[in-house]
Amino acid sequence: MQYVNKNLDFCLGGGMKFFNETMLAELPGSQPGNGYLRVFGLFNRDHMSYEVDRLRELAADPFNYKSEPSLPEMVDIMLGLPKNNPQAKKNGLFMMIEGSRDHAAHSNNLGAMAR
Repeated sequence: MQYVNKNLDFCLGGGMKFFNETMLAELPGSQPGNGYLRVFGLFNRDHMSYEVDRLRELAADPFNYKSEPSLPEMVDIMLGLPKNNPQAKKNGLFMMIEGSRDHAAHSNNLGAMAR
């Protein structure tokens, strides 16, 4: 929840279990029609899947609507935002990308670390 209160405009990842509908509705900029663009996407109840697992799931079912976006896909979306957001065009943007590979190392998951 600490990231949500940092005035971020764009945040994607896992951790849905830490939020409820009321908390999300109370985010600054979450009310429609206020002229403020804020993107907050949660794609997994806990951590996002490792890329190797995500790709295996997609290979088994290419039309899997539950699939999480990849890190590069989320970055592409972020880089496209300033085109449609006058505030971002004016002020620029700061992007922090964190892939959490340390989680794979803690569990000795070499396949996920290497991917």
